[in-house]
Amino acid sequence: MPKQTLAVPTLRAVRLAQGLGLRETARRVGMNHAQLSRIERGQEGLSLDTLARLAKVLELRDLSRELALYTLTTPEMRVPAVAGSKGTRKDTNDAKLSAA
Repeated sequence: MPKQTLAVPTLRAVRLAQGLGLRETARRVGMNHAQLSRIERGQEGLSLDTLARLAKVLELRDLSRELALYTLTTPEMRVPAVAGSKGTRKDTNDAKLSAA
């Protein structure tokens, strides 16, 4: 079993404390839910960009600010729009589902 870093269980704990499911969090971050699960279990590493997107979705403002110094774009530019969020466009997948 791989050794987990402190950040891995903390991300899962924050997600659960906010009442976010694995699939919903992964959708908001723009990644596959299986990949997020592997990250949370310490079976897969993550890039600074992925960590920045997770920090944004989980509303970890201090971490988001710190990571912005090391990423090419700000986390706000990398997180996909969530349907119904203020100031964002409707997700194209939602439009496809409603048209069906």
